[in-house]
Amino acid sequence: MRNLNSSLDTGENPSPSTNNSLTVITPTEKITSKSFNYVNLDLIDKELACPICFFPFYDPVVHSSCGNTFCRECVNSLLQCPICHEGDFSSEKVTVVKIIRNQLDKLAVFCPMCKNVVNRGELKNHQEKYCPLHDAYQQVEQMKRDLEKEFEEKKMKLEQEFQEQSQQLEQEFQEKNQKLDREHSLYLEQAENELKQKEKELMKQF
Repeated sequence: MRNLNSSLDTGENPSPSTNNSLTVITPTEKITSKSFNYVNLDLIDKELACPICFFPFYDPVVHSSCGNTFCRECVNSLLQCPICHEGDFSSEKVTVVKIIRNQLDKLAVFCPMCKNVVNRGELKNHQEKYCPLHDAYQQVEQMKRDLEKEFEEKKMKLEQEFQEQSQQLEQEFQEKNQKLDREHSLYLEQAENELKQKEKELMKQF
């Protein structure tokens, strides 16, 4: 396997090969193998790639019956191994050995904020303590959260106003409809009374 940390020693600044979106590792974020922007995904040993997502393993587990390895997230909802189709996956997956985890933690990835190259296992620590753009990013994220909250509040307010106006219009429509029904009934009653009165007058003439 080619040493992916050579760019750290030589000062090279290779271009990101995948996942160019701004993904910052936070305590509440659900991290998967696709959360990282690897320096060169094509150079990573294929034996370190999950056969389901095809990215380097993240939190890898091994199926104890057949020995196949997967990202935990990729097989969390599976009952059987997608390769050997045997065994109860919920009870037969075990954590991989530490040496494999160490290899995965040493994979070179880009910090999505400052674009510096760091080891995958050190990305979260780098973002929180050393990234020069961390504070600015946190401010932008807070602004984003505030705007999203404001948007949701305005959306809920508009929906409530729309519902209230719709109910008001429906009530006004029903009231006007009832008024028309009453006027119609009154008109028919008056017309019937006039007709009866005229019939009486005609009967008197005969």
